[in-house]
Amino acid sequence: MVPQRNTFRIQYQDILPPNALGYRLKLLSQAIDRQFQEILDPFGLTPLHWGILCCLWQTDGLPTLQISKQLIQRSGNVTVALPLMEKQQYIRRQCDEHDRRVIRVWLTPSGLKLKDILPAQAQNLDRQLFECLSQDERTSFSSIIERLRCSFTDAHNSEAIPFD
Repeated sequence: MVPQRNTFRIQYQDILPPNALGYRLKLLSQAIDRQFQEILDPFGLTPLHWGILCCLWQTDGLPTLQISKQLIQRSGNVTVALPLMEKQQYIRRQCDEHDRRVIRVWLTPSGLKLKDILPAQAQNLDRQLFECLSQDERTSFSSIIERLRCSFTDAHNSEAIPFD
């Protein structure tokens, strides 16, 4: 007779840490976050700040709601992140000239200078992360992750905001 403890482990081994896919994805995410945070720390930034900068480097003067949509974040998260970036003089916020309810976010010269530093470092981290995968594997992995994210959010009626 198999002890009950072993039966449980055998029955649920695919969902128990450390075997569970979600758990392994979390560990990978944490490792990436730690490495990325080391890049951002000297500038007093977080990954969300990085995302905001990326949006603004592409299109300066975006409304906060548009930044939230592009980053697939709740607008409250972005709104909370902006004051620190403003205090560090990376961005400035200003009411839209046509609709005072809309707040637009603009890069300052300091925020624009980060464009010459941070993307290359992030790209290097990305290369290190994926060096063990072929380009085809990387493309497939990215596609699978996005399909899972969309499927899971749709199935759970979360506030999914699609990528642009």
